[in-house]
Amino acid sequence: MRQHEKNAKVVVAYLNDEDGGTDVFYPGRGGMISFRLTDETWINPFLQSLSLIQFAESLGGVESLMTYPATQTHADFPEEIRTANGVCNRLLRFSVGIENSNDLIQDLQQAIKLVKEGVRI
Repeated sequence: MRQHEKNAKVVVAYLNDEDGGTDVFYPGRGGMISFRLTDETWINPFLQSLSLIQFAESLGGVESLMTYPATQTHADFPEEIRTANGVCNRLLRFSVGIENSNDLIQDLQQAIKLVKEGVRI
């Protein structure tokens, strides 16, 4: 758990400085963070361009997993209810794993760079 939390803090610091991600949510403990991308149209290409971080719901493992609540965990809720509760179509949840934190940052950087440049996967 210490490594999860340590890596999460590194990722949060990166996302807070990155202009492709906004509204980083992190309680300061553990390895689960949420953040919103600047543009909703970036979600699919962003998720598809990740290589180390896997797009999957968290099963409590040690690997880094990212979810898209609007189409996964909260898909059964009407959009207006999701949005009223903070689960907008730009929100991603990231279960930060114990991989090398520099590798995680590099994966996020390359994915954000691609979507900012308009590259479609």
